[in-house]
Amino acid sequence: MTRLVACVASVVLALGRAGCGGPAPAPGVETVRAVELPYLTMVPLQIALEEGFFADEGLDVEFIRLTRNQEIMTALASGDVDVAAGMLTVNELNLIAAGARVRMVAAMGELSPGHCTFGAFVARRELLESGALEDPARVRTLRFDIDPLLPLGYWTDELLRPLGLTAEEVEIAYVPPPATVAAMQAGSIDVTMEAEPFLSMLEATGETAVWAPVGELTPGFVITLLMYGPSLLDQRPEVGTRFAAAVLRGIEQYREGK
Repeated sequence: MTRLVACVASVVLALGRAGCGGPAPAPGVETVRAVELPYLTMVPLQIALEEGFFADEGLDVEFIRLTRNQEIMTALASGDVDVAAGMLTVNELNLIAAGARVRMVAAMGELSPGHCTFGAFVARRELLESGALEDPARVRTLRFDIDPLLPLGYWTDELLRPLGLTAEEVEIAYVPPPATVAAMQAGSIDVTMEAEPFLSMLEATGETAVWAPVGELTPGFVITLLMYGPSLLDQRPEVGTRFAAAVLRGIEQYREGK
């Protein structure tokens, strides 16, 4: 799976409080609203919650479930939520370029080849076994389930490069992750890129197989970023420091493994 990393910007962890005998008690309790997504790269946030790392920092963290990247970024930029974690996308870059107070403050995980597969392009098994995925003409006719505004567009270009194709030369049909399994089984999509736990759910059907792990296509790619909005950047920067310190402890525990 992805290797989780602790690459927190010095401006966020300026106090250097994590990993030195534990954090000092934080005065008062501050509420932080954070977007939660159902992927394994978000596990350090849950570890920080369950192990009391947020509480140690004097934080009461409320997780908010949003599903679309655009609504997540809108909520973050407007201050409706304080923290989000996810992929680097066109939406974030456009918001920042337009002057929104949204910044990426930490790299939480990267794609590491040679480890177990966290995310991969998955195809219907019959396509893999028949050799259809080695034929550029056949691949052009397939329907790919990707969101080109996410890094999936870039990964798809890397996937298709050996065939002399790009993502613009195949049919794109975006299906939300919970519906991907049913869509693949129904044959309404031919190829998808999924991350855990949805990747295992697809493989368990027996009707699909991994075409290419994304870690092999783009090794070292930062898969998950911790992002702050105006509340933690401008109004409560010390709370942002405390939140990052707790997440860093969650990452360190996650990296210990089972």
